[in-house]
Amino acid sequence: MMLEDFGLHDATLLAIDFAWASGQCVVRIRHTSLADCILLFTEVTRLSVPRTHPWGPSQSIHSASTRVQGQFEIEMQSGDLIGIEAGAVRLVQCRPGTTWDDATMRMHEGWNHE
Repeated sequence: MMLEDFGLHDATLLAIDFAWASGQCVVRIRHTSLADCILLFTEVTRLSVPRTHPWGPSQSIHSASTRVQGQFEIEMQSGDLIGIEAGAVRLVQCRPGTTWDDATMRMHEGWNHE
């Protein structure tokens, strides 16, 4: 799936978690129409998360794209460019009443709710 397909413009980036042993990266976002969501990247080989705010501070996503297969970019409205090289990515909407920790645990156990 292409990162562009998720419609992340103006979504709020809440946190990025990286599990070194499993190579999974969980990007927690508040989506403008889907509410709380998780982007799950698997088989991560590279993660770059600069936080220099060249355009000024912002937690909002400007755009998200798949440069080439396995290379993903999230451009923040701050001007920072987050880069992730991974085998795959999927968007998972948190169930109502589910905490971030519950959802993250289910992600690591292979839970899939699309």
